[in-house]
Amino acid sequence: MLGAILLMFGSILTVSWYGWLHLLAFFPIWFLFGFFWGVAPLIGMIKIVNAFTPIQFVATAILQVLWIVALRYLLEFLGMLELFPYYIIVGVHTGLLMNANDLRAERLEYGKNKKL
Repeated sequence: MLGAILLMFGSILTVSWYGWLHLLAFFPIWFLFGFFWGVAPLIGMIKIVNAFTPIQFVATAILQVLWIVALRYLLEFLGMLELFPYYIIVGVHTGLLMNANDLRAERLEYGKNKKL
């Protein structure tokens, strides 16, 4: 429910600050950086830190931080830099709501499939 509210709030901010055309960039960025790249997976990783080897954890954490930096520069390129804190908040919200048991099972399944 809060995710839908955050999406609506971000859509309203985007339209009021930048116009309707920027919604074409807002939605895919919201989807990708709100769920798959950046803050949300970083928080999910921290929740299941024991499912990673130390090297895997550090490498993946660095990659997620690089995605956060890429988000900042992408928003700057699009002229939407003021929405950067909004995307961070959405990522934190999503990351905190991730189920640790599901994340751990997914990580272990990934490890099994990688060994094959």
